[in-house]
Amino acid sequence: RDIKDDFANIAVHELRAPLTSIKDSSELLLNHKYTLAEDEKEQFLKMINRQSHLLLDQVGSILDIAKLESGTFSLDKKPDTIDELIYERIKIFTPQAERKNILLTCNVGNHLPLVDIDKVRMGQALNNLISNSIKFTPEGGRIIVSAAGVDTQGVLQLQVSVADTGRGIPKDKQ
Repeated sequence: RDIKDDFANIAVHELRAPLTSIKDSSELLLNHKYTLAEDEKEQFLKMINRQSHLLLDQVGSILDIAKLESGTFSLDKKPDTIDELIYERIKIFTPQAERKNILLTCNVGNHLPLVDIDKVRMGQALNNLISNSIKFTPEGGRIIVSAAGVDTQGVLQLQVSVADTGRGIPKDKQ
């Protein structure tokens, strides 16, 4: 029961980011349709399109609750890199960050290791972390999403982090 509630809360939270991006991009298009350059309009339309696809993926994720309950939930891990996923998330969240005058950047190392990841789930995790960072970082703050290969006892592993200048997570909630 707790897992189902936690998953439902996370899934609803995940829907907010793409919906906000779609709403903001469409409002900009509507309010500035005569002053935006054609390439700017196209960028906003592409953002709306990407976010719509993301929403469809996330709705599918909500249906995973039944899989969790039945014990058939699994990750769809494939060898891949994470750099494109991070760059995409930075583009998605930049308008929200800019509204709060927050600098959102990334520091993605060269030659990241190929790792087995479920890109949908990793995207959800990044969405959650970046969204929370924007929510809890004061105006004028900074958020940096980093990815680097880290040598751990001779094994190259991928380390991904989201750091911000917000107040942090209270010790009792970590």
